[in-house]
Amino acid sequence: YADEPWRNTGETFGTARCFLFSCNLDIKIPFQGRKTLEAPPREEDLYYEDEYEDPDEVEPNFATLKSDNESLQFGVGDLVLRGDLTNCSSELECSFGIGLIPGSKEAQTLLVGAKTFPIDELELWAVEP
Repeated sequence: YADEPWRNTGETFGTARCFLFSCNLDIKIPFQGRKTLEAPPREEDLYYEDEYEDPDEVEPNFATLKSDNESLQFGVGDLVLRGDLTNCSSELECSFGIGLIPGSKEAQTLLVGAKTFPIDELELWAVEP
């Protein structure tokens, strides 16, 4: 789940509200923040302080997602969908996790059964108010 629309600029985005999930295993894999992507650049001319600033609107100093014309990335390698979808990869417990040992076979294979894999079908959904 991405809490912001995907974009292919190569800049990072997304907050700690993002998560991964498995329908087959019926689990939600939340953002844990062990490793994070660098925060997107701030647009100083759009940023101003307000004494009633909403804490949910403060720009974080990290990001959870990244995409460009060649890949979609959740966290620091937790799930990476590459190019023509024939060489994708997953290794949980970098940025998203459920308490597995980082680098373990279970962390590398939980989502799809292998660390690298092809994708046969991909569905993307957008929910807008």
